[in-house]
Amino acid sequence: MKKRFIFMLALLVSALSGWAQEVVIDHIRYCVNAKGSDYFSDLYDPAAGNTAFAAQFLQDWNGEHVEPTSISFEESVTIDGEVYQVTRTHPWGFQLSSLKSVFIPKTMKEAPSFWGASNIDYIVVDPENPYLDSRDNCNCIIRTEDNEVMRASNMGIIPSSASGCINSGVFSDCKNVYIPKHVTEIYGMPGTGNMLWSAETVVVEEDNPRYFSPDNSLCVIEKTTNKLISVSPNATSLPNIVESFCFSSLCNYSGNIYFSKEYPCKLIEDPIGVNSTLIVPDGTIPRYLYQGWGPYFNAITDGNHTYYSRTEGDTWFAPHIDVLTATAGEDVTLYVVLNADQPVVGFQFDLYLPEGIEVTTDEDGYEDIYLSTARTTERKHTLTAQQQTDGSWRVLCYSNNNSTFEGNEGEVCTIKVSTTADMDGQGLPIIFRNVVTSYLNGEGNVEQSERDRLTTYINFFTPEPLPFGDANGDKKFNVTDITTLVSYIMGNTP
Repeated sequence: MKKRFIFMLALLVSALSGWAQEVVIDHIRYCVNAKGSDYFSDLYDPAAGNTAFAAQFLQDWNGEHVEPTSISFEESVTIDGEVYQVTRTHPWGFQLSSLKSVFIPKTMKEAPSFWGASNIDYIVVDPENPYLDSRDNCNCIIRTEDNEVMRASNMGIIPSSASGCINSGVFSDCKNVYIPKHVTEIYGMPGTGNMLWSAETVVVEEDNPRYFSPDNSLCVIEKTTNKLISVSPNATSLPNIVESFCFSSLCNYSGNIYFSKEYPCKLIEDPIGVNSTLIVPDGTIPRYLYQGWGPYFNAITDGNHTYYSRTEGDTWFAPHIDVLTATAGEDVTLYVVLNADQPVVGFQFDLYLPEGIEVTTDEDGYEDIYLSTARTTERKHTLTAQQQTDGSWRVLCYSNNNSTFEGNEGEVCTIKVSTTADMDGQGLPIIFRNVVTSYLNGEGNVEQSERDRLTTYINFFTPEPLPFGDANGDKKFNVTDITTLVSYIMGNTP
């Protein structure tokens, strides 16, 4: 009985102390590649076999705090009497701002990630490593098999023997970026973010046939298309020659974007974290908004007006409308959307409209506020609306049998409003108050999410008058204007 008690106590102590298959050497924690590890179990790789990985650097260990300037990974570690080769690192374990130099042993098969460590100047790979190398003292990590550059440092010079095609994550943690003339293709990769995330200096070799970087601009631009490849968040503005944008090129950029003339450009790829001011010629803002720029910028200005473009407040599990642009003096339909990762049963909100904007009514005098049937039916849900004494509209949508809306996102109701013709250029707030959403939790029980306030904006403009003869509004005079006019005369909508 006593032996059994001691055995059970040992199991309890082992469970409380965490996974035993680990060791710490020079403040670096190494873990065995195995299922069930309490530490970094997400990094278990069946293909890695009986190996170990460098999991993280422990700045505080055994009562000692260190700010390392260099790291040298072990080739192998001994854990519980067994030797394991160290073949990789955890991608988030070495975010060390003090780090200046790194040594990679011959057993490392994958390029270590030092995300956030932007002061690394020197990278050395053991010459006997068959998987990775730092040839010609380049201070980069190169995958030997295909010569692809995996990571550069502040002192990194990509050698001509390396591939001229690099991914956008190569320089993402470098303060100093140098792109030689033989690098002629830079491609975006999901998750790599902005190539110049930490850049304080950016230089493209003058003879590079594809890319260039204007002086002190902290950006990389494609020569033939003037496409922005990347811009550092440390930049305050973009050169006005930029005409289009590529994957994540504006990631975390918060400076000005200035266009000296109207370009037919559209923000089409992954504008993560954009929080910028777009400055364009007078009269062109509406076209930029319609081209998809609006949702990604806090303010858009032409020097005379400010156009707001982001909804303020957490819209998750909350009915709201996206910022929109409308023609002053015309009726506008507000599309209320609701996005959630749980089945939504119903919602309510109080809608406050700016002065000059009113909810319209149908021919029977009922307000034009309708349940959208894109995600439900009128048999499943009932929507009702009533104007309150303070002028707001209370909208309530419910289900008598807890029916849920289909899908996780999209439109749930529409509200038609009228506007006046004197609203040109105004970014007017539309406010949702007392927002409540009911939903089914994982156990099938009804819960609710509440928001006190959400603010979005409606921007107005007055269309430019069309020249006489330009029947189709394309600012050209040709046979299509005659076709449009004949079509209209024959009773067809142009």
